[in-house]
Amino acid sequence: MNCRQFEDAMRSEFGSADREEWKIRITRENWDGIPPSEHMTHLVGCVDCQTSLYQFLDVRDFLAYESHPCFHVAYYSADTSDRCLKADRSGVYLTYTENGGGIVIGFCPWCGVVLPTAILPHLDKSQVT
Repeated sequence: MNCRQFEDAMRSEFGSADREEWKIRITRENWDGIPPSEHMTHLVGCVDCQTSLYQFLDVRDFLAYESHPCFHVAYYSADTSDRCLKADRSGVYLTYTENGGGIVIGFCPWCGVVLPTAILPHLDKSQVT
């Protein structure tokens, strides 16, 4: 199992998990008594996925990360205290700049997945024939 497969399965594997219990497990690296599975084996050995799961537990009720290229850009562009990206209407991801603009990024800074970079003009319905 790789990280992408783990993150894709977080909702099915941990969607109803006890948030506080799992946050304590992750923080203390306490893996005693967890049911054996491919997902748990990966989690125990991958600090990056431990971080993703920790974040997922905070946003699972309002973040539809499955509609983004990866969990990282979904999380870091969502309405969270850690937000450092903007999701443009065209589907591109931008870093924040001091003047309120942004720089289009082509790869996720955390996992390297390719991101869309084509900025399409926003058309209103009167312009569509």
